[in-house]
Amino acid sequence: MDIIGSLILLGLFLYIFGCGVWYWIVKPHVNVKAPAKKIIRLISKEDGFFVSDNEGGGFLIVDTVLERESVITRLCLMDSTVYRIEGDLQWMSNYEGKILYNTILKLIVDRTRKQKDMEEAVEQISKNSLREEAKKVYKDR
Repeated sequence: MDIIGSLILLGLFLYIFGCGVWYWIVKPHVNVKAPAKKIIRLISKEDGFFVSDNEGGGFLIVDTVLERESVITRLCLMDSTVYRIEGDLQWMSNYEGKILYNTILKLIVDRTRKQKDMEEAVEQISKNSLREEAKKVYKDR
């Protein structure tokens, strides 16, 4: 075999290896079934669902349309993490629970960030008004 043949074999090997890496590692695999996917999307948009903050180690999910409640908790065991779902959504698998938990966590973080930004804006407005008053008072001194 000459150098061109070995380069062709090397290229073919790298191509097959790259496709395998892309398929098994990079390409997202969706293991979420249809109703869970829709529920997760609705929860992320807060459309018909209300999620309360940390409720006794878990999150309380209230379906405002059907008036049903569910609680999701994260249990860290020795070698794995289990997401326990109780209530109306207990039919979800552990993988779907993981996606649901992370979606709720992101929702809570975004909600907290918006609230904190709003409080900082109100505080900044009050400080600016006090600064303007101080400028008027100390202008002639």
